[in-house]
Amino acid sequence: MAVINRARNFIFCHIYKTAGNSLRKIFSGEELMGYHVEMAEVQDWYRQKGQLDYYNQAFKFSFVRNPTTWMVSLYEYIRGSKPHGYHEEIKRKSYREFLVWYRDVAMKLDRPFGANKYLTLTDFLCDGDGNLLVDFVGHVERIQADVNQVCSRVGLKPRTVPNLNVGARRRKPNNMYYGEAERQLMREIFAEDYRRFNYPLP
Repeated sequence: MAVINRARNFIFCHIYKTAGNSLRKIFSGEELMGYHVEMAEVQDWYRQKGQLDYYNQAFKFSFVRNPTTWMVSLYEYIRGSKPHGYHEEIKRKSYREFLVWYRDVAMKLDRPFGANKYLTLTDFLCDGDGNLLVDFVGHVERIQADVNQVCSRVGLKPRTVPNLNVGARRRKPNNMYYGEAERQLMREIFAEDYRRFNYPLP
């Protein structure tokens, strides 16, 4: 979702499984457009409202995560959450089968305006020409330092990031999810994310 705070003049794009619940405790505001919104959709929303001037001058930011751990977190979340819409479909899939499903099914769903889309990090934060639509991209792997930078930019005192919604469902180390087939799938699906956000290829 996007979090809008006009008093602090920011727009925060919350991408799923990137510590968003913790970040929203610090960067609170009006929540807009559903859980899986793209920044291009936020831009279009303001354009349709005739408020593109506000969008253009607001400080826009988001946080990303290494795709290698991002997908494991999503996989275990769906498998462990019975209310999730894809729980029954995913709960018996291997991690490799999940990645194939993500590539061949989830990423091709027609879901307008943030309604449970599954995309790449680049898709969430860039327009169709690959232009980044946010002013700052924080990294979960250095979350406290990057949160401090955003706090300074929007006039908030530095705050310790709360440890919320930690994925307790994971039962094995991250590297146990990856053989060569899984690494190849990740390189295929998320090549631009690894490059753009400076993460090492798996």
